[in-house]
Amino acid sequence: MKTLFLATGLAVSAGAAESVFQSLETAGQGISFYQSNYAVIGADPILEAELQFSFKYRFVDEGTFDEGWKKALDNLFFAYTQTMFWDLEKDSAPYPNNYMDSYFSPEFFWRWNDFFPEAGKARVDLQFGYQHESNGRDEQYGRTWDRLNLQPTWTWGDSGNWQRAVALKIWAPLYVGEEMDDISDYYGFGELTLKTGKNDGLAGEVMLRKGSRDWNGAVELTASYPIRPVNLFVVGQLFYGYGENLRLYDEETFSYRLGVAISR
Repeated sequence: MKTLFLATGLAVSAGAAESVFQSLETAGQGISFYQSNYAVIGADPILEAELQFSFKYRFVDEGTFDEGWKKALDNLFFAYTQTMFWDLEKDSAPYPNNYMDSYFSPEFFWRWNDFFPEAGKARVDLQFGYQHESNGRDEQYGRTWDRLNLQPTWTWGDSGNWQRAVALKIWAPLYVGEEMDDISDYYGFGELTLKTGKNDGLAGEVMLRKGSRDWNGAVELTASYPIRPVNLFVVGQLFYGYGENLRLYDEETFSYRLGVAISR
């Protein structure tokens, strides 16, 4: 469940005003970044390397169908995100001896931009879909679950200037593996993300999540800044609470990481 490095599905797709929070898909190809693509190093508490790549694919060009049920195909996407971890404290080669875990997360979703045109100064986008997440391992180390997600996003500001966004992601689990059947105690049923930033400047994000038991939850702070003239961003992140990744979903952790990203 990574929401770091200025992603968390707050992206806008083609046909809407370009946003600091996401690049538009390539015309005629339908492929673009989804969540952040990054490489970072930090401690939680061991020294780790973490890599993530993520993309989304629009099945048909927007505007292909303009009436009836076919119009829904304009807004249908497939997305794939993979996050990998390495233990850098082991005296071994990068792979496979100190390889820790990897998470695979395919999604199918619909996204409607400007879903409530009468919402005033804010643009409201709505996303709904199915997401699977697992690490492909067996027995006590296995982690897997499936869920339906609903996410409205409110965005203020224009491209090229300061923008602000608020996203509320709500989920309903469809299947949870036996090895993590209490995940809702730590993840709850949703998360709130607050973001602000400028297209070619500083951007920041706060993610808040509350578990369904006691005070279990998490807070995550992220900041990024472009490295010019190269097309990279320097990123820093702090995380405190439960569920930074599925492997440690029921362990309280404090982590800090620094690295670079090619998308945010």
